[in-house]
Amino acid sequence: MVEMATTTVEVENNNAPAALQLSDGKMKILKAVTTLLEDPSNKITVNRIANHIAVTEAALYRHYRSKEDIFMALLEYTESHFMVPLSRAQQHKNMMLSKNLFHIFKDYMGFLELHPGLARLLLGQANTEAAGISDKVALLHGKIRSQLALLVKRDRAENKTESPLSSDQTADILYSMIVSAALASTLRIPQLPWESRWQSFEIAVFNDQQSSVSLHS
Repeated sequence: MVEMATTTVEVENNNAPAALQLSDGKMKILKAVTTLLEDPSNKITVNRIANHIAVTEAALYRHYRSKEDIFMALLEYTESHFMVPLSRAQQHKNMMLSKNLFHIFKDYMGFLELHPGLARLLLGQANTEAAGISDKVALLHGKIRSQLALLVKRDRAENKTESPLSSDQTADILYSMIVSAALASTLRIPQLPWESRWQSFEIAVFNDQQSSVSLHS
C-alpha cells in the first residue's frame, strides 16, 4: 500500500486550503483508494475499498457518507499538497525566484513519486468515478497555473528583474513539466531524473549554465 505523505497538512495563509485533520480511519480509506487508482482497470466501488482494507462497508460509512465524499476528500488532500508549497513560497519574499520555484518543483515531484494513483486523479483519469471530480480537477489546475504566474510576476515587479520570457511563459513551462511528470508516472514511461529536468528549466528560463540552486537544499 502506498505511503501517503501525512495526516495533517499545514497551510500558511488564508488563500490556501484549511489545514486537513484526518483521522487514522479516514486516512486508511484514502490510502486504499490511492492504491486502487494505480490500476486503471479498477472500477472503484465502496465494496472494493472496504475489501481492500478488510473492513465492512458499514464501517467505511462511519467515516464517509458515500464514494463521492471519499473522492472529494481525496481531491482536498491532493489540492492541499499542491497549494501549500505555493503558499510557502509567497511567504519567502526575500528568497530568489529560482530557489522558490525549485522548492515548489521538488515538493511536487516528491508528492507525485509517492502517489502515482493521485497522478491519475490530477490528470482527470478518474473523472468518471464520482460526480463533480472533473470540475474540481480543472479548478485545481487553474489554481496551480495562476499561482505560479503570480509568484513570477511579483518577483519581477519587486526586484526589477528582466527576462526574455514573460511571467506567463515561465509559469507555463514549469506547469507543463509538472503535468508531464504526472503523465509519465501514470503511463510508467521513462523520464529524466527530476533534478535534470529542473536544471534544464533553470538554464532555459534563467539563462544559467550552472544551476544556482543546490539540489540538496
